[in-house]
Amino acid sequence: MSNHAAGDFFLPSLTRGLRHELWRADHPRVFLAESNSQVRLDVAGRLRRDGCLVRELPEGRELLAAVSLELARARRGGRLIDLIISEATLPGMSGLDVLAAVRRSNWPVPFILLARPGVPGLRRQARRLGASATFEKPFELDDLMTAIALLVSQ
Repeated sequence: MSNHAAGDFFLPSLTRGLRHELWRADHPRVFLAESNSQVRLDVAGRLRRDGCLVRELPEGRELLAAVSLELARARRGGRLIDLIISEATLPGMSGLDVLAAVRRSNWPVPFILLARPGVPGLRRQARRLGASATFEKPFELDDLMTAIALLVSQ
């Protein structure tokens, strides 16, 4: 069962087959920044099985550097990534700080934050900064995948 609060992000159920079709259409490109190697492995593995191209990053400064390179590539006509998934409290630089930097660049890429339980004010701050969704750990991987499929298909 998902631990995200009502109103944070509501998603109708999708069947696994529909999610699979959404991914296969375009091979979405995803940055995944998570310091917990097991969570990162689980999420990245599922994304890859569902047809995504995933770049795994263990800390915030690496994520910000990857985002900066992505924006530079886009200015030269390259394709931007389709989604960023980040732990809210990454080492080096928080996912919230990376989200703020992304939004300051006026890039509307979907951005999902993964949070440890009980971080005061995190959901409010995430909404204010423009997070597409926030999931509290532990979360159901199927719920996260449903959110990702809907965000990427928009």
